This record gives sequence, structure tokens and C-alpha cells, in this order.
Amino acid sequence: MDPLESHVTVETPEQVSLTFSIAGIGSRSAAAMIDGAIILVAVFLLWTVGGGALLSAVRKVDTSMLQSEKMLSWAYSILILLTFGVVFGYNILLEGLMDGQTIGKRILRLRVVKDGGLPITLSESAIRNVLRFIDYLPGVMPIIGGLSIIISRSGKRLGDIVAGTIVVKELRTDVLVASHAHVTSTVEARKSGAKPSAKLTDKEFSFLELYINRRSSLSENIRQQYISDITTRFKDKLDTKAFSDAAAIVHLYENEREARYSGVSVRSDDNSIRESLAIVASKAHRWTEFSTQLDGVKKKGLANLNGEEVSKFADNYRAVSNDLAQLQTASRGKTSNSVYYLSRLVASAHSILYRQKKQTFSAVINFIVADIPKEIRRSWLPVLLAMSMFMVPAAATYVLILQKPERADRFVGIGMKLRAEEGIKRKKEGKGYIEVGSFSQPILASGVITNNIRVSAMAFASGITAGIGTALVLITNGVSISSSVAYYHTKDILDLILLFIAPHGILELFAVFLTGGGGFLIAAAILFPKHRSRKQSFIENGKRAVTLLAGAVLLMFIAGVIEGNVSPRVWPVQWKTWFSIATAVFLIGYIMIDKRITIEDRDP
Repeated sequence: MDPLESHVTVETPEQVSLTFSIAGIGSRSAAAMIDGAIILVAVFLLWTVGGGALLSAVRKVDTSMLQSEKMLSWAYSILILLTFGVVFGYNILLEGLMDGQTIGKRILRLRVVKDGGLPITLSESAIRNVLRFIDYLPGVMPIIGGLSIIISRSGKRLGDIVAGTIVVKELRTDVLVASHAHVTSTVEARKSGAKPSAKLTDKEFSFLELYINRRSSLSENIRQQYISDITTRFKDKLDTKAFSDAAAIVHLYENEREARYSGVSVRSDDNSIRESLAIVASKAHRWTEFSTQLDGVKKKGLANLNGEEVSKFADNYRAVSNDLAQLQTASRGKTSNSVYYLSRLVASAHSILYRQKKQTFSAVINFIVADIPKEIRRSWLPVLLAMSMFMVPAAATYVLILQKPERADRFVGIGMKLRAEEGIKRKKEGKGYIEVGSFSQPILASGVITNNIRVSAMAFASGITAGIGTALVLITNGVSISSSVAYYHTKDILDLILLFIAPHGILELFAVFLTGGGGFLIAAAILFPKHRSRKQSFIENGKRAVTLLAGAVLLMFIAGVIEGNVSPRVWPVQWKTWFSIATAVFLIGYIMIDKRITIEDRDP
């Protein structure tokens, strides 16, 4: 085990401690760059290959010009949504469905796991990745997330803290092979009776081992300085006549390592090595067999094993876990290749046996129609707080502008003022708030959906600032929308903008309140953990908050479709009023759903 690496120890349900190596900021940044490049390539291919194929398909269809424009519009709107899905959902979906790994993490042998070492679910993946909005502010450099990783003992960025996850390094195959080869060679050495002599104390050996493990990564000048220092320090123990200085150091290390693992007593030795080697000698064959079995399970998949194979794998896992517990006890807290090797072997099997079951269609449906409404009802207080943070400043701004219309200059930008001037003309001509042709309606809808989700994710993620960021997002959005509506009121074209907002406004605003409520749940974990630890509070409130976020995304998708296809239409006031009432009835009915649906899931 590299003493310069950071490690975390977790306890399995079998009460066995597993040691994981924490991924550093360098490897995580490298993985993020690989994933970023993959996303860029995916988006490029989506628009060049996918867009070209869609355009070619539309041209081949023998339709009128108007119908072709509509088809092309829907095609481009789908491309916009898919692009947003790739950029926004890449990390969430891959980590949630690929046992905590994106492609970049898999290449660099990194994995996201729960604090207890178990595989993460889509819920934890969503929480940690949505919070990238805060971790990676100001957007150019991941300053906040980077500092959090460096400062945290477990290498956690803010998203990991809330989600209850850690990013670990998986031991390279060649390291595992080398470690196990050393275990095997140790057993053979004991059997043959060969016992090299030990010359170093434990502290001296640790110093020498540190150099050996790090020498390949050192520059030539620094490596030569180390060789000079070690040669001076151990001059009476190095065989410099038979070897060069560098080779003599390696020879001393190998001789000392074999001596210690052969059970030779050394100064300050507390017999832990003797006890450990006795366990290694008697159990190593089982570890080798289990390692081979584990490789087979990884290739075949646990779900593809028959009952007897699963039972045998589980029995062997428990036996090897017991061996690890005995070895850790015998080692008395000392690190060794044997402990590290066996710990990683057990950890790898542990992640397979405790892997989360795949989500069934029934579970997905019940999450949408039962879990989300239930959480909305349960979280009525933070949602109400979010609503107040939005509505109170909005109402105050509206009143202030109506009292003195010149105050609108402080809140309303030039773009909205020009639109209002155009709105006066449009009202006289009997037109609506905006004119959206058949070609641009689907594109507008997809643009609205992606923008609303982005803003909502920011409100949600800002909860990590103890709710201050969430409050600011709600207040500024409330003031912005209210000032625009008030400005239209002062120009006597209030009905123009209200008729546009009415069809989608109820769903869209409530979705904003849900994301704000989710942000305040995260804030509550910081400010009011109550009887729970702050860590446990983060995990529990984070799961609740991401359920609210999922509900908000669902409502915003519906609102975006309405805003792009219904809101711009010049309908009679009664029609749009009844449509708005219908969305309110739908929303209330959805929130009040309190029954799970039973669906028979069938294997494909």
C-alpha cells in the first residue's frame, strides 16, 4: 500500500473492514477531461451525422412545403433536447447505470461508490452531478470543487458530501498480480526454509519502501539525490561492491522484504508478521481460487449465474472475508501487500454481491405517479418557503412599479422595453404576445424546456450555500418576471402578456417552487440536522430533494411543450383561461395521488 495515498476504511455488513484508495484531484480532473471530450464528440456527431440523416429523410418524403417545414422543425427540436440530454445527463446516467463509472473514470480506473462501499444508484448520481453547478463555479475552473477535494480527507467535493459518495481508485491488475505473486513467493520461501537476514528497523524499511514505490515518478535529479542520501544513510548495509548504488538499494529492499515476510524477527517486531505469514501460508490457495472465480463472475455477470454458482460464489466471499478479518487482526493495524491485496479482492466481490437491482418498469412508473407526489406533500413547508421567496418580492416589485412607473427602468432591460413597444402595435393588430410560426414552435418548446431545467438545477444546487444561493435565485427570478409584467401593465397591454403566460405559467412556476424546496431541504441538512449527524442529514435530505427535482423536470417538460405550442396562439380569452384552469386541476390531482400501481414486469 502506497503510504503517500489517501485511504478510507469502510465496514461491510459482514463486519469486515475494507480499505479503498481515494482518487486525487489529478486523476479525477483527467477523467473529467476525457468525459468532456467524449461529450463534445457526441454532440458533434449528433448534429452532423444525426442532423444530416434527418434532413435527408425529410427531403425524401413527398410532402408539401408546409409539412416539410413542420417535420424539419420537430427534427431540430429533438436534436436540441438530445444535445441537452447528452450534456446534462451523461454523468448522471453513466454513473448510475455503470456502477459509478463514466467512460473517463473507467479508463483511469476510478469509481464512485457510497460511503459504505456499496454501488451508487441513479439517485446518488443525480445529486452529486446536479451539484456540479456549484462545485464548478465560476464555470471556467472547478475552484470550489477542487478546493473541496483537496481539503476533504475523503477527497469529497460538495456533491459527494450531499450524496454520501466517494471516488475511489481501483487497484491496477498488474499491481494485484504483483501483490499476489509476492504473497505466493512468501509462502514458497517459508516452505523451502530460505530466510534472508533482516538488517533494518521498521522505520528504516518504511523509508526505503517509500523511495522504491515512488522512484519511477521522480525526475532524474531528484532520484539521484535520493540515491545519494540513501547510500549515505545505509552505507554499512549496502553491497556496493557487487552492485551499483541504485542496484544495491533495490537489492537491500528486496532482501529486507523477503526477510520480513519470511517471519524473521527484526528490531521493534511485535510478532505481527509471524502471525500474518501463518495465515497467508494456509489461506493463499483459497484466495487464488477465489480471484479466478471473481474474474469469471465479472465477465459473465452475476445475473447470468445459476443458483448453485451464485451460492458457491457467496460462500467463498464469506470465507475470504473471514480470512481478511483474521489477517487484519493479526497485522495489528500494520499495512502490508497481503492485507491490501485481500482487501481489494473482497471489495471487488462485495460491490458485485451488493449491486443494486435494475429498475423495473413498474418501479419507474410508481416513482412518477406515487413517490414524487408523496414527497411533494411531505415537503410542503420548504416548497411553501420557496414560493414565498419568489412571490413576496415579486408582489412588492409589482406594486412599486405601478405606483411609480419610472421605477421600471431599474428592473426592465432594453430588450423587454422594445418588446413592449412592439406589443402595443401587435395588440392593435389583434396579434398575440409573440408570433411563432409552425416551423419554430417545436424549436421554441425544446429551448424553453432546456433553459428552465438549467435554471431550476441552479436553484436546487445552490442549497449547498445554506440556502442563500437558492433564495437569491428565487428572489431575482421573481423580481425579473414581476417587473416585466408590471411594465406591460403600465403600457396598457397587460392582457397580452397574461394570455401568453396563463396556459403554462402554473406548471412552470410550481416547478420552480419544487426546485427551490429541494434547495432548502439541502440547506436544512446544514442548518438543522436535528438528532442526525450532518452527514446522515445530507444523505437523507439529498434523496428527498432529488425527488422534488425529478418532479420539477417532469412539470417543466410539460410546461415547455405548452409554452412552445399553445401559449403563442391567439385564442379567445375564455379558451386560455379554461386551459389554465385545466393545468391547475391536473397539478392538484397529480399532487394528491396516493396509490401505487401494480404492473407485472416481464423479462424481455
